[in-house]
Amino acid sequence: MNRRIRRLFVVIAAVMAVTLTPVAARADDPAPTGGTAVVTGTPDLEALRERRPAEIVMPAERTAPARGTFADCDEVLARPANGEEKVGCVRRVPGAVPASPPAAASPGITALAAADWNLGNGPVPRWCKIDQLETHLRMRECHVDTYLFYVYQRPSNQVVGEVLLNYWEWEELSNKQRTWTHNIQMYVADVSGLAVMSTYLNAQGWCSLGCTESIPEVKRLIRLERGMWLRGSWDMSSTGLADERTYTSADTDLNFLHLETGNTKAWTELDYKHRCERELPETPSDGGCVFDEVQPELVLSKAATSDHRRHAEFVEEAQLTTPDHYGARHIGLDPQPLQRMADKDRKAKNYQASCGNFVKDPAVPNDSCDEYPYQSTYQGANEIGRARTAVGHVPLGENSKGGTRLQNFYLANRVIDGDKFWVTVVDGPIADEPGRDTPPEVYAGEDLIGYEGAEIHLEGRADDAQGPPVVHWSYAANGPVDPGTSCTFSNPDGTSTTFTCNDDGTFTVTLTADDGVNMPVSDELSAEVRNVGPRIRRPLPDFAPRAAEAGLTPEPWSTHRTSSPVQLTAPYTDPGSNDTQTCVVRWDDGTEDRYPATGDSCDRAHTYAHAGMDTIAVTITDDDSDSGTDHTMIVVYDPDGGFITTGGWLNSPAGALTAEPALTDRLHVTLNPKYKPGDSGPVPGGGKVAARLQNGRFDLASTALEWLVVTPDGKAAVKGVGTVNGEAGYGFVAYGYDDPDRLRLVVWPLSAGDHPGAGTLYDNRPAGDYDLDIADPQPLDAGSVQVHG
Repeated sequence: MNRRIRRLFVVIAAVMAVTLTPVAARADDPAPTGGTAVVTGTPDLEALRERRPAEIVMPAERTAPARGTFADCDEVLARPANGEEKVGCVRRVPGAVPASPPAAASPGITALAAADWNLGNGPVPRWCKIDQLETHLRMRECHVDTYLFYVYQRPSNQVVGEVLLNYWEWEELSNKQRTWTHNIQMYVADVSGLAVMSTYLNAQGWCSLGCTESIPEVKRLIRLERGMWLRGSWDMSSTGLADERTYTSADTDLNFLHLETGNTKAWTELDYKHRCERELPETPSDGGCVFDEVQPELVLSKAATSDHRRHAEFVEEAQLTTPDHYGARHIGLDPQPLQRMADKDRKAKNYQASCGNFVKDPAVPNDSCDEYPYQSTYQGANEIGRARTAVGHVPLGENSKGGTRLQNFYLANRVIDGDKFWVTVVDGPIADEPGRDTPPEVYAGEDLIGYEGAEIHLEGRADDAQGPPVVHWSYAANGPVDPGTSCTFSNPDGTSTTFTCNDDGTFTVTLTADDGVNMPVSDELSAEVRNVGPRIRRPLPDFAPRAAEAGLTPEPWSTHRTSSPVQLTAPYTDPGSNDTQTCVVRWDDGTEDRYPATGDSCDRAHTYAHAGMDTIAVTITDDDSDSGTDHTMIVVYDPDGGFITTGGWLNSPAGALTAEPALTDRLHVTLNPKYKPGDSGPVPGGGKVAARLQNGRFDLASTALEWLVVTPDGKAAVKGVGTVNGEAGYGFVAYGYDDPDRLRLVVWPLSAGDHPGAGTLYDNRPAGDYDLDIADPQPLDAGSVQVHG
């Protein structure tokens, strides 16, 4: 059938003059109650007439109905009445283009079919022109019609009811996916006679020949009222194998339900089939669809501002002077299009045949060889003979711009091997109409590196001579990523935005611009999002607000009794919210726990069997093997663990007394702390600590003890406060090892803190750790250290 003949209904030779017979409202017609009527089987028209709901909901068809029968008015009225009083039918008025109703007349879109209908009152796309019946572009097709639903009185065949619908139907294919969207939009221009409050409509898009469509669970029939907008949108996709070329088609069912005449079925389809494939040489991994019966047109400009002006001038001259005029739609009696050729070797031979003996012209700045027909076509010089082609002298920059325009044309229109296309040269700037509007120029930015959980700034650009295009950012993982990985844009519809991912990975970030006329244009960048390892939060200083987040506990130097659980809390931060973490805790008593983190914290309880100064080390490792480690040293005491006695002296080294770093002298030490029977700790009930330099420059005397630690391997430590040279306000820790006898004394002003670390007054082993096991005491020169376990 001729593609210019619409296939909704049998075509009418001329517009019929239809006179609507006015019908007065019947006295027994109730006012409509509105609301929704749910119908599970065949509609009960009498019950529905009593209620006249605003919409009727019923089960949706799961498969497309058979084609070939529909209620065309000519056919319906030609058959005998057979006792029917009224009948519904549909006419299409050929050549009638609906006027575009004012925007103020459209209060909103009513959805006909659950979630598959677009509720936004968006306009018909710019490229779907309303000044012609049909628009055919490479990836977009549209037609515009006026449809009339009639109620006829039988057998007189008088019109007693009418609905006038302005109707648009269009599709937008994707040049990067084997999916597309099928759309219709209708404006109810008039409802009169017995059609008022009695005519309902549902629509459903279908596709065939190897494709699938979105189908709602239920269909909704909406009561038609004057001034109402209806719009539908269905997602469709090719079901062919990944490397299979398929041809599909799409149509729309219109189901009118009149409360006296019952169902009236009609359907419509677009002209062209979709070709879906994965054969574009530049992007073989991306499938896409086009209307391949539409032969696209590459437009070149000779305008003074054109960046490819000399190339356009050469192409125009070549089309005129070569004998076949390939690609020139308006030259010759039998114009012949170009056909793309994807074979690289044959393209190279075409170029060699054209430009192998090219001699540059000194009069042409930065001269280069330009050829037509293009080397990437089956009409190239090696294919049809050098004598039937042309070679030109074109500055390299403009030659390259022309080549880039050709390549972008191939990509935007999915021109694959064997596809036909045309080349048109215009004098001025490329005009703003289908086939002439210049597509936007898009720049996403340079490739970049960032970190998970952190904002990555994107500064794209989208320019269009005809006005700002609509832009949108999107992304896709470029390689494997962990399940649950996702990224967000702070402003996905602006050229300036930020990009944040909840996990590491490499992502292709795409900025797409759509001017509403040409196919969307995109540019990509690669974003390498690197992992950031977890970090354990530190404890708060004493002056920090208590409402702030807490850190690692127990706190350093805190005291705990043996046989009582020590509760570890290790909250951490990981900007990769999709990461998982594993905790490893080394308790410093020869044991280790390994377990999954929960709630952004590594929490665990542990009971020590023996006294000691234990450094708990916590390591948190994420699923990318990055880790964070922290530690805290605690004091574990045992009132029944023993005591220490020391009497003797050692040579105090230079630097031990920080006030006099050059001083060396004998340090005399006496200590005998112990837990008395009944002591529960941590404070020992007996003993004291005393230490003095022989020359009298330093004299420590304990005034209170705070804890005592005695280990099973002959080590001990005691902490307390005291006076130095008679002045109060000092803290001390004394360490003693038995066999061999070794001792370390650390003294600091309490104004620097309640444990050593800053502002030390005296330390005879300043390089040692504060943990008892690695405190590195100094050997005694006389006397002994006795650790009693």
